[in-house]
Amino acid sequence: MIYFSETVSNYTVKNGAGDAITIDGFDEEQFRVSLGAEIARSFQLEGGAKVTPKLGVTGGFSGLDGSGAFAAVTVGMSLQTQNFWMLDASFLLNIEGDGQKSVGAKLAAGKKF
Repeated sequence: MIYFSETVSNYTVKNGAGDAITIDGFDEEQFRVSLGAEIARSFQLEGGAKVTPKLGVTGGFSGLDGSGAFAAVTVGMSLQTQNFWMLDASFLLNIEGDGQKSVGAKLAAGKKF
């Protein structure tokens, strides 16, 4: 659960020539409730490497100034080699109740020493 309230005042930017642009302030208030889970299973490969596929799902509702129902799905896989190199890749799909959609991806590499 998340609740936040934010008030932003009017903001004016001026340049040396005396021109000014004013950005109107706003009030934002949101209440979000969500529930999610991730499932992962590791598999030992020949040669000592370990691969772990993952699947995560989250769903919830965003009230007050929010956009209603929302959901997110993540799919990923990590690989750890015998000499402790780690590779991790994942993809994310977000869908908001008002029709907004977004996608993302992450790729990471590291080595334990």
